[in-house]
Amino acid sequence: MGSYIPDEVVEDIRQRTDIVEVVSQYLTLERRGKNLLALCPFHQEKTPSFNVNPEKQIFHCFGCGVGGNVFKFLMMVEGVSFPDAVRTLGAKAGITVPERYSPADTAQKSKKERAWEIYGLSREYYRLLLSKEVGQRAMQYLVKRNLTKTSQETFQLGYAPAGWDALTKYLLSKGVSKDELIKLGLAQSKENGCYDRFRDRVIFPIWDSQVE
Repeated sequence: MGSYIPDEVVEDIRQRTDIVEVVSQYLTLERRGKNLLALCPFHQEKTPSFNVNPEKQIFHCFGCGVGGNVFKFLMMVEGVSFPDAVRTLGAKAGITVPERYSPADTAQKSKKERAWEIYGLSREYYRLLLSKEVGQRAMQYLVKRNLTKTSQETFQLGYAPAGWDALTKYLLSKGVSKDELIKLGLAQSKENGCYDRFRDRVIFPIWDSQVE
C-alpha cells in the first residue's frame, strides 16, 4: 500500500552504483585479496570483520552478522527507509525515480499514514524510556552486547517498561483510540480496556523496506 518504486528502476540504480564507492564514504576500507575490510559501523570491534565484495556488490559483517546490498547499507548507516535509499542513490546515478499508485493503494493511503504516525509515536516513546532511569537495566544489557550508541540510533532501539499500560496511557493521551492500539498490535484487549503487548523488554523496530 502507498507508493512504490518500480522494480526495474531499483535494479537499474543497483547496477549503476558501486557499493565500494558508497561504503568508502563512511568507512576506511583495506583490500584483502578480492574483498575489502573495515571496522564494522554497526557494532564495536577492534579487528575488522566488515567485508565488502566488489564482484557480488554486497557487504557482510562476520562479527554481528548484518549484510546485504548497497541499499541495505545506506538504510542502516543513515537510518533511512528503502525508498529514501533508492532515491538518494538514484540521484547520484542520474536516474529519475518514479512512483506508482494503484486505486487500492490510494484508497488505503490515509490508513497507512495513520498507522505509521502511531508506530512513530510508539518508537519515540520507547526510545525516550531507554535513556531514562527506568531503562537503565536494558541499557546495561545493550552495552554488554557491544551495541554502541551508533548502533542504537541506527536501529532505533528502545525499552518497553514493565507496567501493564504505560504505552497505552501515553498513546491515549495523544489521541490514539483503543481500537487502533489493538488493531496495530500495540495492545491486547481485556474486559475493562486494554494492556500493552510489549512489557519489560528491549524494543527492536522492524522496518518495512517496501513502503514508507
